Parts: sequence; C-alpha cells; structure tokens
Amino acid sequence: MTKWGYVDGNNRLLGLSDGNKSGNSGWEEIGTALTVEDNLFDETGAAMYKIVSGQTQERTEEERRQDWPVDPEPVPTDRERIEVLEDRAETNEANLYYVAMMADIDLPE
Repeated sequence: MTKWGYVDGNNRLLGLSDGNKSGNSGWEEIGTALTVEDNLFDETGAAMYKIVSGQTQERTEEERRQDWPVDPEPVPTDRERIEVLEDRAETNEANLYYVAMMADIDLPE
C-alpha cells in the first residue's frame, strides 16, 4: 500500500502518513506494509527502517547501532571547572605582562 514517508538524508524512515504530503520537504511516496501505528524506532531511538528504491527495508542492527547514543563525556566537577578557570586566568595575566613589556607599557602593580 502506498503511504508517505518522512525520510532523512541517510534514507532513514522517520515518519509515516496516510495523507498526501507532496510538496512538503522530506516526505516521499513509498511502498510499505507498515501502518502509521507501527513503531518506527527501537528502544534507543534509532530508526528501524530505511527506504531503498521507494520501498521500506528493515535496517540491520549494525546500521541502527551507528545511530545509538554514545556515552556522554562526564560533566566536570565544580572544582575541576574552577581549576581550568584559574589556569586560564594565570595564562591571560602572563600574556598581558608579555604584551605590555613588548609594547614598553608600564602596568600598575
């Protein structure tokens, strides 16, 4: 049965509609047995289907794995953030004195 699928640049099926979506960006007419009630995403949020030659195909686990979220980098502690800011402040102060020396500018103590 012909439906309208919302497809991204990697041909992943991200949405499905029974209604005509011609003229809407990203939507294309596709052949599929899926219904609008079918789940299009796995438990990680990765698209389970792709469009190949206008037809839906199930994506392999390897294809879906590429979409799985990676573990985010740990958020630095407040202490770590303060240390970074202190290091930057020292560097900025050293740069200021160097520039002043090269420009023969006397800075207040």
